[in-house]
Amino acid sequence: MLEYTRFANRKALEQIYRVLVPAVSPLSWPTTTAYESRLREIVYSEPYEDHSARQFRHLNWRAVFEDDQIKSTPFTLQASADPLFSLPLGEASESWTRWQTKEEIWQNWQTKSQLAKLSDAEKQQVKKRFDDVLDADDVERNENGKIAVHGKTYWVWTSKIPGVPLKEGG
Repeated sequence: MLEYTRFANRKALEQIYRVLVPAVSPLSWPTTTAYESRLREIVYSEPYEDHSARQFRHLNWRAVFEDDQIKSTPFTLQASADPLFSLPLGEASESWTRWQTKEEIWQNWQTKSQLAKLSDAEKQQVKKRFDDVLDADDVERNENGKIAVHGKTYWVWTSKIPGVPLKEGG
């Protein structure tokens, strides 16, 4: 699976082109309820927001395909074009709900780069806010007391253009 958060530049795209083999790599980005929105407000607010980290939600990954490649299509081929992948990108998505305990959600949640880098004291402050959100009355729970975690998985696909890029005479 490609790590989608790290290839929002041409150099990375060229490396992917070099090593790409056919595969499907789903990308996940959650949809939200009111309580999930409150959780997001914690992790994506200052001082936790990591502005240096590329993240799927910022959609920078799309720009590397569109900015560098949209200049040239099979209908408007330019001599200066250097396309690596076919356009337009294929896209699909599927919404889902997973039921988890508060502890399971926290275990997953604290792997986010914004939180993983915090000191233990800072993590405890975030954990208190996290607990306050998930202890609220509006949190969706099933008959076993597990909490609904909503998400949406995205698939984006393209085809590698075979041969040497056009700029090199391919």
